[in-house]
Amino acid sequence: MGLTIKAEGANFESNPVSFIPPVREGLLYWGFTNDSLEKLGKNFAPNGSPVAVVGEPAVDGKGAILGDDKYVNTGIIQTPSLTIIAVGHPMTDGSEIGMFVSNFSGNRPGGKGGKSFGVSLYCGFNDVNPGVFEVRASVARFSGESGSGSGLNYVLIPNLDITKPAFLAMTFDGNEKVVRAYELSTGFSGQRPPIADVTDMATTPLYIGDCPDATWVNNPRKIYFTAIYNRKLSEPELDTIYKRIKAYLATRGVII
Repeated sequence: MGLTIKAEGANFESNPVSFIPPVREGLLYWGFTNDSLEKLGKNFAPNGSPVAVVGEPAVDGKGAILGDDKYVNTGIIQTPSLTIIAVGHPMTDGSEIGMFVSNFSGNRPGGKGGKSFGVSLYCGFNDVNPGVFEVRASVARFSGESGSGSGLNYVLIPNLDITKPAFLAMTFDGNEKVVRAYELSTGFSGQRPPIADVTDMATTPLYIGDCPDATWVNNPRKIYFTAIYNRKLSEPELDTIYKRIKAYLATRGVII
């Protein structure tokens, strides 16, 4: 004979200390951006470091509206290899410019002079075509000389429906130095040739919905989920995460 304990009205999702994701190796941040500011301010990665919510973003049962000095500071510093995942879309057609996840721009490690553009998953401009937006997945490069300028290697993800959440992912391996980008819900993928010189890393932390450079315009965008890894995930691993998050968001009425 067993004992059953039932907690009436309990919402365990709103009060967990962590979440067991489908891909754990290298996970630094796993963020559900719905329900409350308290939940927005949690890092659900096992043993994940604390994060900070800046401003008072609007949050509902589906996601959070970030941008315009309302963002999540993950405190995570760019690693030589990485994967960034973000599910979202800009709020206003014709005002798409802004960051999904970015550390643009900051000082370089090792005391080298000059500013690095870092790494970003973002809308680079306001799209003049009605009903669509495009996203760039970029990793900065430079000559390696102190004080030299920062440039970008980026992959373009075009023609995204602004009324629907896009499941965006970018990967980068510090040895291979190839930027890859994906939109899992449409099956899009693209890549750039390897960075020929030096990967230009920034020491500023990664923000969700904004970036450390206060001069950059960050128009509001709805973000439903974000994850950051310190390694390049494989395409099967990305697909595993996509299927899990797609099923989770569907319970919230978010279709991707």
